[in-house]
Amino acid sequence: MPFRRTAPTALLLLGLACSREPQEFKKGMDAFQRQDYAAAMALWQPLAEKGLAQAQVSLAEMFARGDGVPRNMAEAAKWYRLAADQGVVKAQVQMAWMCAQGEAVKKDPAEAARYYRMAADKGNALAQYNLAVMLDKGEGVERNPAEALKYYRKAADQGDPNAQFLAGWFYARGEGGPKDPAQAVNLLTKAAGQGIAGAQSLLGWMYETGEGVAADPAQAAAWYRKAAEKGDPLAECQMGAMAATGTGMAKDPAQAAKYYRLASEHGNAVAQAALGWILERGDGVPKDLVEALKWTRKAAEQGSADAQCHLGALLAKGVGVRKDPVEAVQWYRKAADQGLAQAQALMGAACLQGEGVARSPQEAYVWFLLAKAGGDAPSAQAVERMEKELPPEAVAEGQKRASEAWKKRP
Repeated sequence: MPFRRTAPTALLLLGLACSREPQEFKKGMDAFQRQDYAAAMALWQPLAEKGLAQAQVSLAEMFARGDGVPRNMAEAAKWYRLAADQGVVKAQVQMAWMCAQGEAVKKDPAEAARYYRMAADKGNALAQYNLAVMLDKGEGVERNPAEALKYYRKAADQGDPNAQFLAGWFYARGEGGPKDPAQAVNLLTKAAGQGIAGAQSLLGWMYETGEGVAADPAQAAAWYRKAAEKGDPLAECQMGAMAATGTGMAKDPAQAAKYYRLASEHGNAVAQAALGWILERGDGVPKDLVEALKWTRKAAEQGSADAQCHLGALLAKGVGVRKDPVEAVQWYRKAADQGLAQAQALMGAACLQGEGVARSPQEAYVWFLLAKAGGDAPSAQAVERMEKELPPEAVAEGQKRASEAWKKRP
């Protein structure tokens, strides 16, 4: 009669097969370590096809690296995905990265976030950090600062320096939860100690302002210097300011100019504006009006109201360039529209004198009113004088316009 396998016998054979799988996998690992990639592939592929997650990951990595087979990221993605869906953290992180980058699979930030969350919730620090970044930026998921902070903190607690920096940044500004300067200093100190330039720069600011720690200008300068040495433009700019004023270090105009130039070359608008002033006056560097104009213009083009006003003044006087009252007024207006009282006063003077713009005492009066409200003392005198010279209806109209403009200020 035909042989029939009993249920217990079938279960026994299944158990034996399962017990052989780790042995076969280990044989494949031994072969791989001997660089016998053909033997490793021959042992691992059947196991992967049967659903052994370890084998799927190993196979994926062989295709990803091109070990014993032509490199094939599409084939690697296939096996990573199968292993990831079985809960293998390493494969989940890899799939998340591939989905985020569009590497051999369709670019899909939402899918990337899903895989990062799987691995993050199993405690993987890299996944926690990357998921936090996506939650912070709103990439593939709805932006959620509180959730971002949660995962930054999880990765930070595992020692990830970038996560420590960003968690510290969140606590410093009250992003994703209550502002906590002391917690910020704690995390930033850890990240700064691991060489993260942004953390060193922000920690310098905390020491400079006394946020979360006793104010200590010398300590602030020490941290700024470390970050500046790594090319952090904010730290370079702050080092320039501290050297210029002698805060936390000896006053040194040449050092100030050096750091302002470094920050300027890295695109920092505040430093560019400061460098423009330094080069115009010749503080710590040879006077150079052409260079002064160049850096002032760069800062103005980035939206710095101070630089826009300064650029207008250089153009009006013809410093480092041919005199151009029309362009000067254009820059004054940009700065004035940002609420800079000095620029508003200069707009008033230009309108009153008809330099670079049609003469209009009425328009001048409006600008002087705004500048006076912003604290410009000479404009107060101009307002008093013009209210005696202008007709009452012109004064009333000017005050109305100035009031409306004041309400709309930035």
